[in-house]
Amino acid sequence: MKLITTLFISLFLITQVQAQDSAEVIMNKAMQKAQKEKKNILLKYGASWCTWCKKMDQKIKSTTCKSLFEKNYVIVNLTVFEPSRNKHLENSGASELLEKQNGTTAGLPFWVILDNKGKVLEDCFNSSNQNLGCPKAPSEIQQFIDKIKRTSKLSQKELDMITAEFKRRH
Repeated sequence: MKLITTLFISLFLITQVQAQDSAEVIMNKAMQKAQKEKKNILLKYGASWCTWCKKMDQKIKSTTCKSLFEKNYVIVNLTVFEPSRNKHLENSGASELLEKQNGTTAGLPFWVILDNKGKVLEDCFNSSNQNLGCPKAPSEIQQFIDKIKRTSKLSQKELDMITAEFKRRH
């Protein structure tokens, strides 16, 4: 009986610590969806410990912004830089993709906007080559909005709504 209980608990724990889908699988699905829906891809890198990653997710998923982003982008989240106890949360291959996009030392969140074939259209670097991350200061928000404007079909009114949400303090 102890053996059966031990096996059951072991199987339960193994299923709870399954590896995440690889970055390659996720990106292939995203590109297929983006091509089908004629959208670009908003690819965000984050980690479970990253407060600013969570803030950016909250802004994008807010009542104000969610439909606007989803109407214009296939949104993809890849997990990187987890501590050893949370390595199972990482997407294999995400760190290598982040490196190709010059984000390894930029900090999190790191994001890029890709076309539906995976080509970088915009990245999160500001005019001083610093990571905008989750934009907070008015100048950061404006640079973020400029990048969104160039890669979406959002109207000025919709861009203003996104601007207001990112300026709002939570």
